[in-house]
Amino acid sequence: MLDFVQTAEIRKPTGTWEKRQNLPPDFCSLLDKRTRAFESATTTERGAAARARGGGQNDAYVLKPLTAKEISRYHGYTEDAELFIQQVKQLLTDGALPRPTTKKVAEALKKEIDPLKVLGILRRDIPSLFFQPSRIQESAHALNPREVILSSYLVKSE
Repeated sequence: MLDFVQTAEIRKPTGTWEKRQNLPPDFCSLLDKRTRAFESATTTERGAAARARGGGQNDAYVLKPLTAKEISRYHGYTEDAELFIQQVKQLLTDGALPRPTTKKVAEALKKEIDPLKVLGILRRDIPSLFFQPSRIQESAHALNPREVILSSYLVKSE
């Protein structure tokens, strides 16, 4: 694999017949468009796929008490508990929990308002499998550097 400097040396004009050209005014917008296309091609579409199988109303019902002041600002949680609740909120927002799971949690939360008991219900009813990173997420966060694509702007010769 070539690094940026090696690639720039290879792409450097070799002859004097290749004159430097001024860039047109729309070059930056074209570059932004290419950058967005590159990012969408190299990132995963986790959110869209997860939302397609989400629990809908039950997700919203479970999320509502988790964002309430009594639970979100409760000072008796450990750091692990706060992280767990944030992960549950993210799973619910992404629609990543299956309907039976959210239905079970929603049923249990109908009767409970105590923050520690709510935490217990979440830990009991949401399998730890949902908190493990998927293969796609692991590969996206691997130590591999992100590739950079160098672009050329071709100018029509007159």
